[in-house]
Amino acid sequence: MSRRTENTTPHELRGVVTDLAGRPIPDAPVRVSDTVTWTEYTDSFGVYEFMDLPQGDYAIEVQPGAYIVAYGEADLTQAQDAVASFTLTPRLSGTVKRPAVFPEPEPQPVAGAAVWAVPSAGGDAITTVSDCEGIFVLPVVAGTYDVRAQHLGYGVPYAFEDADVTATSLCVSFVLATNAQPEECE
Repeated sequence: MSRRTENTTPHELRGVVTDLAGRPIPDAPVRVSDTVTWTEYTDSFGVYEFMDLPQGDYAIEVQPGAYIVAYGEADLTQAQDAVASFTLTPRLSGTVKRPAVFPEPEPQPVAGAAVWAVPSAGGDAITTVSDCEGIFVLPVVAGTYDVRAQHLGYGVPYAFEDADVTATSLCVSFVLATNAQPEECE
């Protein structure tokens, strides 16, 4: 009967990858590296697992195309197991609202507004619909897009052109009113 020494005992790293709403992100590539790089993909629940890692310090990178890259670290020099979970920020999101009507102090959310992004260099549109809070998330890869929002009760589409989501995420706020210009939001 052989016995493993402490340095050859396999180590494990696991975690969950979710979006800002807490929904799992499936098929997200998760890379860990020290002197070698290993890649696993999240399952339908957003869970990833690395089994049988050698002892060491690891850099972690999560890079699904529609979200900003997330980085982390795991120290498997002392611990046998580690957990590293990530909440990812979408590349392109925002809100669709209608103008305030007296006595409302602020514009109000518009549910069911069509929102679409077309790559500025040309290509197919990526589409979605705003939720009950007027929030939309478009799963786009890094690039520059022309973003539009429209609801049947509010006339022509409103446009935000050259939305650059190459290196960072972008939030766009639409107010569906005559002469209103979409703007960046936080």
